[in-house]
Formats: sequence, structure tokens, C-alpha cells
Amino acid sequence: MKLKIALLAGAAVLVGTGACAPALAQENDTMETVVVSGMRASLESAMNIKKNSSSIVDSIIAEDIGKFPDMNVVDSLQHITGIQVTRDFGEGGSNVAIRGLQQIQTTLNGQEVMTAGGSRILNLQDLPAELVAGVDVYKSPTSDQLEGGLGGLINVRTARPFDFNDMKVSADVRFAYADLAGSMKPQASGMFSDRWNTSIGEVGVLLNASFQKRAFHQSFDSAGSPSWNTVAIPGTSIATSTGFWNPTQDGHRDRFGLNGSIQWRPTSSLDFYFDANYLKFSTYANQYVYYAYPSFANSVPGSFSVFPGTNDLAKGSFAGAMTIGTQGVSRDTNDIVQNYVLGGNWNHNALTVSGSIQYVRSRSNLYYTAVTSTTPATGMSEDMTTTVPSYSFTGANLTSLAAYTVTGLAYNENQYYANQLASKIDAQYEAKWGPIKEIDAGIRYVVRDNDFVPIRFVGTMAARPATELSNWMVQYNNLGFGGVFSGYSLPNSIWTFNPDMMRSNLAGVQNAVGNTNRPYVDPKAPYTQSERITSGYLQAKIETELFVPISGTVGGRIMNTNTSIHGFLGSGSPVVYSPLDVHTTRTDFLPAVNFTAHLSDDLKLRASFSKTLNLPSFSSMAPGLTLVPGNLSGNGGNPFLKPMQATSYDLSLEYYFGRANSLYLAAFDKEVKNFWATRVVPMRIDGQDWSITSTGNASDGKARGFEVGYTQWYDFLPGPLSGLGLQANYTYVDSSAPSQVVGLNTPLQYLSRHSFNLIGMYEIGKINARIAYNWRSSYYNSLYAASGQFAGTAATYNKAYGWLDASIGYDLNDSISLSVEASNLLHTRIDQYFTTTTRPASTTVNDRQFIFGVRYKM
Repeated sequence: MKLKIALLAGAAVLVGTGACAPALAQENDTMETVVVSGMRASLESAMNIKKNSSSIVDSIIAEDIGKFPDMNVVDSLQHITGIQVTRDFGEGGSNVAIRGLQQIQTTLNGQEVMTAGGSRILNLQDLPAELVAGVDVYKSPTSDQLEGGLGGLINVRTARPFDFNDMKVSADVRFAYADLAGSMKPQASGMFSDRWNTSIGEVGVLLNASFQKRAFHQSFDSAGSPSWNTVAIPGTSIATSTGFWNPTQDGHRDRFGLNGSIQWRPTSSLDFYFDANYLKFSTYANQYVYYAYPSFANSVPGSFSVFPGTNDLAKGSFAGAMTIGTQGVSRDTNDIVQNYVLGGNWNHNALTVSGSIQYVRSRSNLYYTAVTSTTPATGMSEDMTTTVPSYSFTGANLTSLAAYTVTGLAYNENQYYANQLASKIDAQYEAKWGPIKEIDAGIRYVVRDNDFVPIRFVGTMAARPATELSNWMVQYNNLGFGGVFSGYSLPNSIWTFNPDMMRSNLAGVQNAVGNTNRPYVDPKAPYTQSERITSGYLQAKIETELFVPISGTVGGRIMNTNTSIHGFLGSGSPVVYSPLDVHTTRTDFLPAVNFTAHLSDDLKLRASFSKTLNLPSFSSMAPGLTLVPGNLSGNGGNPFLKPMQATSYDLSLEYYFGRANSLYLAAFDKEVKNFWATRVVPMRIDGQDWSITSTGNASDGKARGFEVGYTQWYDFLPGPLSGLGLQANYTYVDSSAPSQVVGLNTPLQYLSRHSFNLIGMYEIGKINARIAYNWRSSYYNSLYAASGQFAGTAATYNKAYGWLDASIGYDLNDSISLSVEASNLLHTRIDQYFTTTTRPASTTVNDRQFIFGVRYKM
């Protein structure tokens, strides 16, 4: 009895300090544990989450313990209706949009976790797929969910020991081959979980670890931004390229993840848990760059032509002395995220109380070293009519080291630090007051700190013949597109400073080139931000009957935000820096209403109304200027930036038939206030003209559209055909947002108006297979600083493209299985253009990735 009283007192102390409730998907009694096996079981589990949820949600469940259906989490997210992602070295990137809006919230087991680097959310690329049990995408919010998701909330779930009935062990060894890089890298993961009945109650322990290494090669061809020119064709004004910049990149990515969980259930009404997560994501990239910026005063008369019916350059030649530049660049990034959560749950009759304390520590670094070399040429020709823009030179010997001169050195380092301490307490009471079946309430307090330290250095040095630095130089012979396609002409060999020898060896590089200066921290550039948010919610769960059974939630969330920013703010021309201390406070009320009409057991009509808010990223509020001396550009934040606010209306009709089959149609309308718009403005600093990008609040924006989805297994087919299944979905989004040009609206950045997924599935006996095609229409990418007639109004767009992945697995027995997975089977081209397709901007091609694996489970 004394022990029980002591444990209850301990729980009261824990909850009173604001311990964290379990993950969203594990708190909700409609969610399922991760014990599923096979594609059908995983789809059925995800479908039950969607069917039984009180809001509009889509889920992905691991096919088996630690086995996610794609090579990374973001790649899987792109197959959910309403989600679009960008590509980063051939895999799903950090820009994830839900129903058109990138302003989303991410949680890990229901807890807010962020990656340092100026963002508020977790970079989902940080997560090795083998640590993930499931992902839930909430498209309409409920008041008990964390604020911040204008587009929606993505909750990533990892496993806990009480998810399993007994001991679970799994191990996975894989090898990933990248065809353009011509390199194979190892990957491995493992999990152990068990639970025991002891004298102090039931205890469970889980440990899950994953390591991924992946090589990559990215081919890139970039035409320069256009400007009006009257010299190339006398008497005619044409849009001509101002030059080109072609970086080819080789490298590898490493992910390491560690997930540990301890659960203790001393009594049937009381349990505690401790979760620890460690994530490390690193990218090591070698860039081999060549570029040229010819003078149009050297245009060869009669050589220039335009695309028919346009004034856009098709072909042209230049004559006269010119310089070709090359660069060897070492560009490395490193994210580290540590997350620790201590929590507990106590229930007594109709009352359940849960709470937790969470600590997050994160660091993100960028290291960039570049050495420039030059070599002379006597002429150049460019051809925009080929498969990708083609370039050729006269009077240049790119393959001879003796033709090069080493002329410059630059070094940049960005150091971001973030810390967060959060506590919360939640209570649920089964009220049974007429239509009100449950009352939920909670309060949360969080303290965040975000710091930024930039290190900059541009070395002035005397030009030196490259032959004097031959031990530091390397000849790179993998330019172009590796035989992926033909019909173009590009140099295939250049000399650059060796990026591998520059990595983490700035002092050695400086000594080699004869420069003794050292990197410095501009005392006006670093900044410190701190934030305190107190939020609380009250929500009622309702069940009633109005012609048909109705269920839902009605509630509201109040959040009070206090922000302090310390740094320096530059203004005027020339720029004068003044110390800045900004303190702001605001209080917001965010209502959320979700109703479901149960037209039948299998037919659901959902309706939702909500108001959501997204606070500006830390980097967009940063004072001072972050300058990149190499290209006289920089970024300046806006400490007075207001949050974006959205009013959302959602409607969804869902039909479920059979074991794991569904058909649904959803519509949405999001009206956004205080939209953030970036602007590129000229600024004179220390006697030089710089282009500075900053962010401000602009006019309203919108995103509205609809989704349709279909999933079915064709069990009624005879014999082996009964293993066939199909998933198909389509999303339409119409959007507009203010751009950096005052009065000019554009579609939302990175948002395609049309996108669809087709996923063919097969599972029967020991064989399972999956082929997934994702397609998206063209989309607005960015605006760029242009000159002449294009000034301030020129936009870049990405052409439509499709992405094809596939996998096949075979179970040797109940414990061992073999698998082959492939990504980017089509060697997809990602093309950009300036305003119109006859002004090409760039082409990017990434590797096909093949992963061969063997898996053991017990």
C-alpha cells in the first residue's frame, strides 16, 4: 500500500511538472500499434486510422518492424494525396507541402522537435527510414494538437516495447548502388524489444539503431539568366544568356539514428516511459564547376539566331579574349538532433491524466571551401536548341594543367544551435453528458533558444600557375550527363583544386596558395533568439444523432508567444549597424471544429473548420546580414515579421469496402493572411553593391482544390492474380501568393497545380512487389534578380516530371527475406526555365539507386 501511494505521488509530481503525453498516434484510442506484416496488413492498419479518426488524416504504416515502404520518409510522403516534395540529390528533400502550404508542423511521437538551422520543424531527411513505425498526416487540426501547421501536421511514430506482445528482434543488411556515381555503400539496422513481469510491475525495453551510407552523382547544366541585348543581332532586341554556371557534384550521405525506449507499468492504472532519440544526417559533396560570362561586345555578326516566333536566343558565337573559370568546392552539411522525453499516464475511473517533460538539443553546420582557377579562351559558342544548352570554346585547352592559374580562395561556415525545454499536462474525462462524451483539456509551456554564428573568409592572393600546385589539383572527367541522354555538347574534362584535399583543411589550403589570413566572425552578424510559448486547449468530443449518427470534436486553443531577438540591424546606404533588442508578445485564439456524419458503417462524410497560425522561422526573423562575399549576396532577416494565419474549410467523403479498400473525395479552401514575401534589394556595404534577400509581410494568399483517392486489392481474381492491388490518387491545387515584386502574385512556391500517384502492388505467398509512379505538373520555383526589361519580374519554373520507384521481396522462410529496391528508374530530368520554355535555365539528373538487402526477424 505504501508503495502504491508513493508511486501515485510520484506520478502526481511528474504530471505536475508537465510531462509529455505519448505520441499523437499512440494517445488516440483509434490508432493502432506497429505490429503489422505485409503490404495488405499495413494498408488495412493505415485505413483503419483514417476511417476511425475524428479529423481528416492519412497514414503510412511500416510493412513490418522497422521496414518502411520507401528508402526514406519523404519519398513515402509524396505518395499521399495532397503532399508534394522537392528533390535533393535524388531523394525527397526538406521542402514538404501539404495542400499547397509549406508552413507545416512536424512532431516525433507527438512531441515538437526541430532541426537547428533557423527552422522550427524537424528536417524529415534526418530520419533513417528504419527507425519509423508509421507516419500520420493530419490535414484538419484538432485543438489538442500542437499549433503551427497551416498546411497540416506530420507526426512520425517510432516503436515502444509495449507495442509488442513479446520479444522482437530484427536485423537488416543492405547495399546501395548509385549508377552514375558507380559506387556501392553499406546500410544496416537492427532492433531489440522485450517486456518482463517483475516484482515492481511490467517493464519493457526497446533499442533500435540504423546506419545508412549512400553515394550520389548529380549532373547539372545551367544557362545564365537572360537579359535584353541589342548587339548580338543589330537592330533587334533579343533575350540572351549572360553566361553559364555548371557544377557537377559527387559525394555521399550518411545517416545514423538511435531510438531507445523504456516503459514501466507498476499498476494497471499507471505507466511511465522514457524515450531517447539521436539523429545525425551528413552530406559530403564535391563540386566541380566551370563557368564563363562572355561579353556581348564580342558577338560574331551573323551567328546569332532566335527561336521561331520569339526574341529568345537559339544560337550564337563570341570572339575575342575571354576567361573560363573553374572551381573545386568542398560543401559539407551536418545535422545533429537529440530528443529526450520523460512521461507518464494515470487513469482512474473516467479520468485519464498524462504529462511529460521534453528536452531537445540540435546543431546544424555548413562548411564551404572553394578555390577558383582560370584558363584563357579566344572564343565561345552556345546552342540553346540542343537537348540541354551546349557550349564549346576556341583557343582553350581545358585538359592541360599548364593552361590554368589559381586565383582565389573563399571559406564560409554557418553554425546553428538550438535548444528546447517543453512540458505539458493533458487530461481526458469521460463526461457522458448527453451528446458530450468526453472533455479534453491541457496546458503546455515551451522555452526555445536559437543562435547563429557565421564564419566568413575571402582570401586575397597572388595568382599562381596551377603547375606549382599540381599536388593539390585534380582532373575531373565526369562532366555531362553520364550517357543518360544524347544530343548535346559540353566539355567533359576540366582541372580544379581537389575538393577532397580541402575538406576540413583550410589551413593547409591557405599555406598551399600562399595566404596567411584567417577566417573571422563579423561581430555584427551573429544573433540570439529566445522564445517562450504558453498554450492551452479545451475540447469536447461529441456523439449525437441528426438523421444519421454524428461524431466530432469542438474546441479551441489559446497560445501566448513572447519573443526576444538580440543582434545588430543594418540600415541606410552606406549601411550603418545599430544594436537591436526586440521584444514582442502576442496572444492568439485558434478554434477547430471537426464533424463526421456516419452515413453508414462504411460511408463517412467529414467537415472541418479551423484557424491556424505559423510563426516565422528563426532565420527569417534574424537581425543583421549574413553575407556571402564570393558572389556579393546575402540575407537579412526581419525581426518585426508577423505570423501567417490561415482560415481553413475542409470536406471529405470516404467509402470503405472490403478488407483494405477505399475510395475518397476531399475538397479544401485555405485563406491565408500576412503572407511572407521575399524581396531582393540592392544595398551598398563597405563601398560595394550587394544583393540582399529579406522577408516581409505582404497581401493575402490562398490555396484551394480537391483530392481523390482509390485503393483496392483484387482478391476476386483467380489464382495468382488475386495478389494484385492498386493505389491511385490525384490532387488539384489552385493557389496565389504575393511575390517579391510589389503587386505581382505568383502560384505558391514549389507547388504544382496537378499531381498524381499510381502504385501497383502484388502480394501472394512469399512474394511481394511494388511499383510507384509519382507525377507533378510544372511549378513556380523562384524569382531572380534580373536586369533591363526583366528587372524584378523574371520567374523560374520547373517543368513537369515523373518519378518511378519499385521494389520486390521474397521470404525464404518466416525469419529471413531478400529484397531489391530501386529509385529513379527513369533517370528523371528536372528542367527549369525562365518565364518561358524557350529561355532554358537548368537541367538536373541524378543517379538511379539500387538497394540489395537481406533481413532477419524473430
